[in-house]
Amino acid sequence: MREKHGMYEALTKEMEASDDELFFQTYRMSKEQMDFIASCVSSLIEKNDTVMRPAIVAKCRLAMTLRFLASGDSMFSLSIAFRVSRAALSGIIMETCQALWTVLQPLYMKPPTEEDLKLVSREFNDLWQFPNCIGAVDGKHCRIHKPPNSGSDYHNFHDFESIVLMAVVDARDRFLYIDVGAKGKENDSTVFKRSSFGKALEVNRLPVPGDKELPNTSCPLPHVFIGDEAFPLKTNFLKPFSRYGDLTTDKKIFNYRLSRARRVVENTFGILASRFRVLKSTMMGKLETIDHIVKAVCVLHNFLMVTNAQNGNSYFTPVLVDREANGQIIPGSWRRQSIPVLPSGNISGNFSGRDALKIREAFKDYFCGVGRVPWQDEAILRGNF
Repeated sequence: MREKHGMYEALTKEMEASDDELFFQTYRMSKEQMDFIASCVSSLIEKNDTVMRPAIVAKCRLAMTLRFLASGDSMFSLSIAFRVSRAALSGIIMETCQALWTVLQPLYMKPPTEEDLKLVSREFNDLWQFPNCIGAVDGKHCRIHKPPNSGSDYHNFHDFESIVLMAVVDARDRFLYIDVGAKGKENDSTVFKRSSFGKALEVNRLPVPGDKELPNTSCPLPHVFIGDEAFPLKTNFLKPFSRYGDLTTDKKIFNYRLSRARRVVENTFGILASRFRVLKSTMMGKLETIDHIVKAVCVLHNFLMVTNAQNGNSYFTPVLVDREANGQIIPGSWRRQSIPVLPSGNISGNFSGRDALKIREAFKDYFCGVGRVPWQDEAILRGNF
């Protein structure tokens, strides 16, 4: 039945021959991109025929997995579409997600070098007018079915079960670092501190470039990551001034400029969830399997962003993300999806050192002085900063 009526054998091959748009809508990539991925992962997922039945070919296994990630459809509906048992389909998806991460991560999400982070800093300044920024950090809750005997460990403040995807994003909406699997009840600050990225940052093991003068100044300041109020303020990590109480105009301007640059991580999560709708479903299965699924969609996102221009700009278009016109934010189309991207909130008590406070003040003075942009005064009157 599968050889005659399965979705891969009957429909996918037909789309490859005659309908590029439907192929993209089905698998979230072009046939050329799928062929490239298939060439990379085939050796890890192909199986041998047995005396009982022929093996499912590697490209069909990849198609099953990509359709699951793109649609978020249930195992039941996909097993019918591809004419394969639910047990076999589940195993294929887990194995292929592992293979996708194993093969694509060294190519499209390798740990950045110091030179890579210098480039990220230049792009944050060029695109978002935030110099010395080397990444925007945030967390996203990924819905899961409640694990057995887990109590309230995975129940988050949005009132559903989840694991947390903690991510660092560059100025062009691509992942630099990810950490997957923290329990939903934990706040951003805790997840950050326990992540491999947070631990490495704490002990200065990341290739962070040395201090650099901000444009048109003689004052060297450290390169920094940026995040929202839930994160700790450090000498290499900036967050907004607290909105509790009255904020002075210059502090509101700083908050606006940081929020503007930090928007890239919201956009990245938005693109990810709009393209890979498995993140809008309630994922079921072992936690290990769910971790593999989330890591697979993240590395696929980077691959598709990097190869977007060579493949008709189908995966990413400017209207998909938030953008500016005359200082006003125009929401990206991902925000009009039926299920919003929920950030990983919860503000914990974070106590900042004196040096970190001074560095934030220096950035504030820069944004209110030689580093100001023409529309910022009007922007803080329109927004809640």
